[in-house]
Amino acid sequence: MLRSSLRFAVSLGLLALSGSARAQSGIWTPRGPLGGNIYCLVADPSKPATLYAGTDQGVYKSEDGGASWRASNSGISIYRVQTIAIDPASPATLYAGTITPDGVDSVGIFKSTDGGATWTTDNVGLIDPFTGVSPLDIEVLAFDPRHPGTIWAGSRFSEIFESSNGGVTWQARTFGGYSLALET
Repeated sequence: MLRSSLRFAVSLGLLALSGSARAQSGIWTPRGPLGGNIYCLVADPSKPATLYAGTDQGVYKSEDGGASWRASNSGISIYRVQTIAIDPASPATLYAGTITPDGVDSVGIFKSTDGGATWTTDNVGLIDPFTGVSPLDIEVLAFDPRHPGTIWAGSRFSEIFESSNGGVTWQARTFGGYSLALET
């Protein structure tokens, strides 16, 4: 009887909780940049109110938690920024992976060492193993938490690249998405 009463009380509490959650009338307020679609959003780990958004029109930056935004594209091609990675050891260093429309040559990866104020290309070794085309469209960037200064890039067509020198050079770690060969 006690076990049955306890289950009933817990069920009743969950129902009441779900009812109050449904009754909340949260209102979403648009606060994003005017750069078209947003493909990624990252926060500076050292200053959480500083945000970077990858959009159809490049990179946008907010220093007030998203209340206001400004373009941060000096030196970067104004193409779709699909991914942004911030160096955890040096938060002023950012990488932006871009994707170009079909039929347009890829522009690859851009790097900023001044918090997004200026950008330069960072594509040495970012070569498609099948076609020899360089640079490649980049879908994802990530820092290796076990190896500072090592960053990984995933291309639009499944190749994976590694840079162990902060993006100065890249090495293919797959061949068309196959045979991941990692050294530990």
